[in-house]
Amino acid sequence: GAPLASNVLNEEENYSDNVEEGFIKVAKLNPDLGGEPLEIIMSPNRQSYGRFGYDIFLASKDSSIAGGRILLISAPGENSSSGVVYPYTVTETLGTVSVQSFASYIVPSGISQSLAGTSITGNETGELIAISAPGVNNETGAVYVYSLNTSTYSLTQSVINAPEICKPGDKFGQKILMTKDGNYLFVTSTLVSTANVKPGKVFAYKWIDNQFILHQTLDNPTSEKKMNFGFNLTVDSLGQTLVVTGKGDSQ
Repeated sequence: GAPLASNVLNEEENYSDNVEEGFIKVAKLNPDLGGEPLEIIMSPNRQSYGRFGYDIFLASKDSSIAGGRILLISAPGENSSSGVVYPYTVTETLGTVSVQSFASYIVPSGISQSLAGTSITGNETGELIAISAPGVNNETGAVYVYSLNTSTYSLTQSVINAPEICKPGDKFGQKILMTKDGNYLFVTSTLVSTANVKPGKVFAYKWIDNQFILHQTLDNPTSEKKMNFGFNLTVDSLGQTLVVTGKGDSQ
């Protein structure tokens, strides 16, 4: 049969009587038909403004622990916007794709308005993951790092708090991205202030002694403009080339 899709469709449209509840469509690639719809996933904790599916992460390789490819789905609006991340496994047997919940829900902070799950990422197996919570500490922001042990995700290290340059409202963790090998974690703060402008920065963390340590700070190359550097990120499969976008005024 056709190979399993390398991504999962993320849609924030209304699929019930709840407003902005969110849902996920899982599809399989079909050369003739495009995305072949297979399954609709709804939040186990359905509620208005839960925004289930706000961000998703699909591992590129099977996890021997989970018994399939790990799929993480975030709902940063659930539980008074404290945020929840739901782990699933995606397996394919004789052309039949199955999506099953496999681990306990992840509730990084449990504090209202944390917006945990605004951005989620992981290594190639999904056994090392990171979850951003840009609403923590009056929108200063924080990132939580977990590792998979049997069927439970556990905090790997203390919370990665925003660097001192980030102040309330800067939303450290608006976007996060981990390299496939898990050696680097990139965290953005598009609103971090410098000399009365908000150009944004990207903070690069390196995995050293089982924790991520701040390794380098990437400044906006056009810092005189309000370009909100770090709006989105992507990195090549080798983890050697990082591309950063900025979204702001047109100056």
